[in-house]
Amino acid sequence: MLFTAGCRPQLWEDFDPETSPKLGRVLRYQGSDQAWISAKLGPGEERFSRSDGVYSFRNHILRGRLTHLPEGARIVVFHGQHDPDGVLAQRYEWVRRFYR
Repeated sequence: MLFTAGCRPQLWEDFDPETSPKLGRVLRYQGSDQAWISAKLGPGEERFSRSDGVYSFRNHILRGRLTHLPEGARIVVFHGQHDPDGVLAQRYEWVRRFYR
């Protein structure tokens, strides 16, 4: 996630360590901080996507059964249990080449 410093102050001002994480889970968002941010900002918030060259290793590469780096990829996000230095990711030549 990329925010300009000082923007969306409601993320900080409205955060409560007891209730905020629960809100994200109730709304079925994944993660902890990501769930709170998604729940608080809502579905209309601007997002990066594959059309911007941003791919998820888990959702687009693995689930899409891709073996190559997608054409036009600018960023591949490694979230959840997969890390670029992990055994599974290191099976991909392009991960070994670009991740140092």
